[in-house]
Amino acid sequence: MRPALFLVIASCFCQQVIAQYTIETVFYPYRNGELIKNSKGEVATEVYNAANQIVERRSAHFANQNRKTLYTYNEKGKLAMEEDFLNDSSTMKRYYQYNEKDQLATMSYKTYNKKYNDFDLVEYYFYDFEGRLETVKRTSGGYSDNQTVTYKYETRRGQNLCIELTQSDHSKKPFKRTTAYNEKGLIISHSIDGNKYKYEYEYDEKGEWVKRRVCRKQSGGGSWQWTGESIRRRIN
Repeated sequence: MRPALFLVIASCFCQQVIAQYTIETVFYPYRNGELIKNSKGEVATEVYNAANQIVERRSAHFANQNRKTLYTYNEKGKLAMEEDFLNDSSTMKRYYQYNEKDQLATMSYKTYNKKYNDFDLVEYYFYDFEGRLETVKRTSGGYSDNQTVTYKYETRRGQNLCIELTQSDHSKKPFKRTTAYNEKGLIISHSIDGNKYKYEYEYDEKGEWVKRRVCRKQSGGGSWQWTGESIRRRIN
């Protein structure tokens, strides 16, 4: 099962804030295989409610982009809407609807941009007999190719894998992504058309991750290189 594609069902719905975290990301840029200099990437703050659902995420990016995302839940505690604010120029809203089994059925994107044209996109979700996500169909309203994404699930060497194939209307070859998860549902590796990434985690005494390091190996061979790390701290 691919945990990132399934939304958590909360036992109660409450907006009382119980936890805040900061996540600081540092990149390790390379040139010709040589480490140049550590550079700041992103500093983010996440706010959670009493049902352990994220309700707000604020981030400051190294490219001088400030982003804030607000999360709204329905009466069953399922994600209903996300509002994404990027600086003062762009706003994106995502609306989530569910079927009779409380599975995500559609997700609609609406983007409002002061400099460029607005953008709409709708995704339709379909599941297999085990309730796992099987197919996503994306329609973009004519702005770009429509896409169909299919998912297959395997277990290799004790790892839960999700194989994702994205086929656009006019592409001859599907785009392939393979993702592996650990027992906590965290991504431990993924590959994108030959480029491979590995993730290592450090945990605190409560079992929450506090550090994540990313290592990359480019397609065509070469050695693994550390590309960055994220530090996660609870601030209340």
